[in-house]
Amino acid sequence: MKRYFGFTLAEVLITLAIIGIVAALTIPSVVQKYKEQATVTAVKKVYSTLSQAYTMAIAENGSPENWNTGTWIVTDQDDPNYGEYAPDGAINLANILAPYMKTAKNCGTEEGCWYGGNTYKMDGTIYGEAERPDMSKVLLQDGTAIAFGGIDPAATYIKDKLSWILVDINGKKSPNTYGHDIFSFFITAKGVYPYGLPDDLDFTFEDYCVNKNIGHGCTAWLIQNGNMDYLHCDDLSWSGKHRCSE
Repeated sequence: MKRYFGFTLAEVLITLAIIGIVAALTIPSVVQKYKEQATVTAVKKVYSTLSQAYTMAIAENGSPENWNTGTWIVTDQDDPNYGEYAPDGAINLANILAPYMKTAKNCGTEEGCWYGGNTYKMDGTIYGEAERPDMSKVLLQDGTAIAFGGIDPAATYIKDKLSWILVDINGKKSPNTYGHDIFSFFITAKGVYPYGLPDDLDFTFEDYCVNKNIGHGCTAWLIQNGNMDYLHCDDLSWSGKHRCSE
């Protein structure tokens, strides 16, 4: 008499169930990690694009201090720091830099290049309307949306920043959230820099990123450390842990 060995149906079903449970626990984490690394790559790419455009623009237009990057309109005579930016500086900046990038469309202050709904802070609360009249927007060929804003060079409280730049790496697609798909940069007479550098006193990593406040200060961390671990733990710092797992 021959005897046959194999798995029973119950054993197969139990094994498949175990595999399913393990997959359910691990696959979301793997997918999330992949998406975060794709974001890191996209932000580094647009940072390189902005930096190269800046360098080429200087060769033709001189120092950005002479680019007329903004006019500050005081709306409270008792507080000169309370007001709004005229759009002229933002328009000038977009027109100067756009020719040196792979630009699909230059919308100026009109709609069409930037998400038209609300943007969000890292904690999920509404930050404000994405479309602002003081922003000049361009859309790159790869779908990246860039919004330029001007800063009055005389506004010393901004600490030498000549202009600010918002980048939405996936254009009008969700989540339209700072620190997730919207990232902040600024221009000085020395170059383009990400918000949240260790010496950035205006938008620190501690106050504007890891504590889930808005998200302006996350950009430098993502570029220099190559991760978005600020989404997952709150004990990171430039002088301490650079990853949640450390």
